[in-house]
Amino acid sequence: MKIQLGTPEKREVVRLCANQTDPKENSEFNPGMYDEAVKNKHVLVECESGSFLHFYPCKKLPHISIYNLYVNRDFRGQSIGKKLVEELVSLYPNRPIIAKCTESAKSNTFWIKMGFTKIRYDKPEGKRLVGLNIYQKIPEE
Repeated sequence: MKIQLGTPEKREVVRLCANQTDPKENSEFNPGMYDEAVKNKHVLVECESGSFLHFYPCKKLPHISIYNLYVNRDFRGQSIGKKLVEELVSLYPNRPIIAKCTESAKSNTFWIKMGFTKIRYDKPEGKRLVGLNIYQKIPEE
């Protein structure tokens, strides 16, 4: 399993992976957002499957925000999501990491298994019709 920073060449395989996910759990793939994330080195890609993790290291806040974690349906159960998160933790070992997950998503259990703690629940508001669970992983000392 090879994980690396995203590249323009990986855009199509990443798009194919993202488009097979449940729209209730992940937002639609946005090529412009991917290109911007690649430019800023804010995306990790598992090369064979196209699975990826899009994140943002906040400059004014101490944490890293995970925007999207897509695991190719054909590669699920192979610890790819876990490896992507572990790679992010290794890149930023001293910073807390925040992940948001819709309240009904199956991936809520994933974040708990990865050592994240639920720190907040945001009620549905505005255009967002579902609540969000907010998880945090604190760096180990």
